[in-house]
Amino acid sequence: MDDLGYEDVGFRIRPAGFPANGIQTPYMNALVREGIDLQRHYAHPICTPTRASMMTGRLPVHVLDEFSPACGDEAGAVPLNMTTLGDKLSQAGYMTHFVGKWDNGARYWDMLPLNRGFRSFLGIFNKGTYSYSGIEYKSVKNENDGIIDFWDDWGPARTLANDGINQEHHFRDRMLSIVRTHDESRPLYLHYSARYPHSPHQAPHEYINKYNNTSSMPRRVYMAMVTMTDEIIGQVVEAFKQRGFWRKTLMVFSSDNGGGVGTNEPCYPMDGSNPLLEAEGFYGTVCQAVSGASNWPLMGGKFSFFEGGIRVAAFVSGGLIPKAMHGTTISNGIIHIADWYTTFSRLAGVNEFDAKGNVSKLSFERNEDKRVPPVDGLDMWPTISRGAPSPRVEIHVNRDVLISHRWKFIRNNAIIEVAERPGPVFANASFPFLNKAWTSFTCESVPGCLFDVLDDASEYFDVCNAHPTVCDDLHQRLESDNEKVVDIVHTSDSSCRSISDALYGGYLGPILGAGNPYLTNENPLNLPPSFLFVASPPLPPMIPFDNSPAR
Repeated sequence: MDDLGYEDVGFRIRPAGFPANGIQTPYMNALVREGIDLQRHYAHPICTPTRASMMTGRLPVHVLDEFSPACGDEAGAVPLNMTTLGDKLSQAGYMTHFVGKWDNGARYWDMLPLNRGFRSFLGIFNKGTYSYSGIEYKSVKNENDGIIDFWDDWGPARTLANDGINQEHHFRDRMLSIVRTHDESRPLYLHYSARYPHSPHQAPHEYINKYNNTSSMPRRVYMAMVTMTDEIIGQVVEAFKQRGFWRKTLMVFSSDNGGGVGTNEPCYPMDGSNPLLEAEGFYGTVCQAVSGASNWPLMGGKFSFFEGGIRVAAFVSGGLIPKAMHGTTISNGIIHIADWYTTFSRLAGVNEFDAKGNVSKLSFERNEDKRVPPVDGLDMWPTISRGAPSPRVEIHVNRDVLISHRWKFIRNNAIIEVAERPGPVFANASFPFLNKAWTSFTCESVPGCLFDVLDDASEYFDVCNAHPTVCDDLHQRLESDNEKVVDIVHTSDSSCRSISDALYGGYLGPILGAGNPYLTNENPLNLPPSFLFVASPPLPPMIPFDNSPAR
C-alpha cells in the first residue's frame, strides 16, 4: 500500500491499557492469522525509491534515493541496464501483471511496465491522482494542470477514466479478470501496487461513514481509504481461492513508506462547490493533506529517516506459509523490501544475479566509470518458512543513517526531517495536527547519534556515549559504505506534460523512444486476446471476517 501508517492496521497488537486504534482491516487481520507479521520490515521514506528497490533488488542507495518524476526524469527511477523483478519472473516462465501505481519511470517507452518484464499493465505512472477523474495530483494546494494519469497496456485508459468508478476499483476489477482468465498451466505473478491511501485523500461516503466517531476529517477519510483497500485485497484473495491458486501462493504485503503525519490541510466535500475539483463529481470527500496516518509508537513518518518513515507495516501470507508459522511475528529479524527480489527469484527457480547489469556502466552516473551495483537482496524464504534467523543484519539507509542489528546510527550534523513524536491516539492533544512546518532533528553528538531501536523504537534516547565502541564502529562502516552510493543525475523536465498532453490528448505518457506502439496501433509483445482486458466478471462474494486482532 501507499503511505500506510505502521499503526494503521487492525492486526497491530497494542500494549495492555491502550485503546484500540479503531482501524477496520478485517481481511488483512485474517491473512495475518494465517501468516506472519513482519515488525522490522524496512523501506525508503518516500514512494519512488522504495519501488525502484523492490523492482531491482538493490537498496535505494544503490539505485535511487531521491525524488524522480515519471515523465520528467531523463534517467528514470530504474536504470534501463538493470534487470527488473518482472524480467526475472518472466524468464522463469511466469505470467507477470502489474496493476496500480508504477512510479518507476515513464519518459521513454522502454521504461514502461510492458517493456520491463510485465505482460499487462493498468495503472498510473506518477505519484497520485484524484480517484474518479484520474487527474494528476500535484500538491497540497489543490492545484492540477488537468492532465490525466491513467494507462492501460500501450495507451491511455480512455474508456475507464472519469466514468464514475473509483480508480482503485478499476484496479480491483482488472486483478479479478487476470485471476479468473489465467491459464493455470503457467505460474502467475500479480503485482498490486495500491495508490491508496496516498494523497489526495478521497473515499466514497459509505467508507467514510464507518468512522463517524472520528472527529478529524483528514483522519476519517484516510481510515476509509485503508478499509476500502483492505476490502479489495480480500476480494482478490477470494478469487485466488476460487481458482484453487491460494494453496500454492506466497503473498507479501508492505507499505512503501511510513504514513504521512503533520499539517492539517483542508478537506472538501464533493458537492460541486469547488470548481477545481468539479471533475470529481459527487464522490466522497477530498482532503489535500499528507497527513491522517499514525505510526505510533515509532517516531516520524513519511519523508523521515526515523523509524516511523522507514519501518513499515508488512506481513506475508498464503498457502505456501507452513501452518507452524501461522499467526507468528518476526519482531527482531530485519527485512528490507529489496529482499523480495531475491526471494521471489529463487522460489521461481532463477538466480537473482543481474547478468545485464553486471556488464554495464551505470547510465547518468556522475562518475562515468561506475559499474551497475550488484543485487543487494537476500533470500528470506528460510526465515518465513521455518523461522530461521534473518540473513539481513544491516541496512545502509542513506549517507547519514546505518542500521545494524539492534542499532541505528545517525552521523553528526545530519538533519532528519519529520521528527514528530506520536501519541497513542491520533489526532489528539498529545499529537495534534501541526499548523506549521514539520519539526527537524539535528544530531549534535560526535561522531553521531546512536539509538537502540529494539528497546527504544520511539528513538528517545541517544546512547552513543554509553556505547562508544559501537558508535565508532558504525561511523566507520557508514563512511566506507558511502563510497559505494550511486550518484545518478536526475532531471525534472517541466515540458514533458505539455508534450504528453499533445501526444495523447490530455493524458500522461512516454514522450521519447524508438517507435510508438500507441500511435501505430501495434502490439509489440503480440499478446493473445485473453490478456487485453476490457471488462471483468462480477465480483466474488464477500466473506465476512471479524475485525478482532490477528492473535
